[in-house]
Amino acid sequence: MNKKLKTLLIGFGNVAEKIGDDKMMAKFIKYQSHAQVLDAHPNFHWDAVIDNDKNRRDVAKNKWRIPIVVDSLAKLPIDYDPDVVVLTTPPDKRLDFIRKINNKKGIIVEKPLGLSILSSKNFEKVCKEKKHTVQVNYFRRFDSTIKSLVKNKIKKIGNLQTGFCIYGNGLRNNAIHMIDLVRLLFGKVRSIKAISELQTGSNSIKNDKNIIFNLEFQNGSIITFSPINFDFYRDIYLDIWGSKGRVEIFQEGLFIRYSKIKKHRAISNIKEVSIDKGIIKNTQCGVSYFNLYDDLYRSLRTNSNIRSDINNAMINEIIVDNIFKSLSQNSKKLKVDI
Repeated sequence: MNKKLKTLLIGFGNVAEKIGDDKMMAKFIKYQSHAQVLDAHPNFHWDAVIDNDKNRRDVAKNKWRIPIVVDSLAKLPIDYDPDVVVLTTPPDKRLDFIRKINNKKGIIVEKPLGLSILSSKNFEKVCKEKKHTVQVNYFRRFDSTIKSLVKNKIKKIGNLQTGFCIYGNGLRNNAIHMIDLVRLLFGKVRSIKAISELQTGSNSIKNDKNIIFNLEFQNGSIITFSPINFDFYRDIYLDIWGSKGRVEIFQEGLFIRYSKIKKHRAISNIKEVSIDKGIIKNTQCGVSYFNLYDDLYRSLRTNSNIRSDINNAMINEIIVDNIFKSLSQNSKKLKVDI
């Protein structure tokens, strides 16, 4: 029998636990939080929590029955040595924690790694010096529906012609997830160009912005990202137009719609994308968090690659940094050589 991995969760806020209280979300997302996965996963032994908020510590003790609950790393028992650390603190706190963590196996961390490209690079440097295996939570990489799309179905819509992405609540918060997804689908980004900043409500991450921008891919095609104000309604939506059809990922990733090319209904000898005949399918994003932990466990046991490593995360953050630079340089188009 494989030994369970002792797991320390640092930061016991929204993404770690509180979001799991949303009963509406639970109808679609089986695993909404790290706490839900750690409580259910047979290969992880969740036995410690660090949080500086007493109320959150009380939840860890009373609701989840975690035996070791403290307000700092220094308060952990001297002999406590976790196999895996899950780091869900605000981004500006992560570098300090990673410098002090001494476990030799795995790290799961939320994005972004830091609030600047310098702090993110420092985070990466420390992790590599300590030889941590780092899984960054780009959870769409762990949706089996997306995995199938990457391997097979994206080919059915042909070559990328153009695309559009709608996001909200920040470039570093939500847009970066979709930057990661389009890279997964279409490969390297050749250039970026910020268009303008929009004032579209508050942001969860300090000093974040909502920016309209273009990503240009190696074949010259462009996907345009534009923010909306989540105070009115929310969605994170990707719309891809290929040479042989169209695919949309919508309702924040719950559904995919495929629209095929057919004879144009109103013009002779012309084709159309029959949007009203599109086929809608559910995704498997509801178990993505669980799959993320599965992937880390497999990697640690077999010494194999993980699906969302720190090198990939840094590419996303370099792209984001260049979007900010482009905005500051009057929307200059910037090449991205990564």
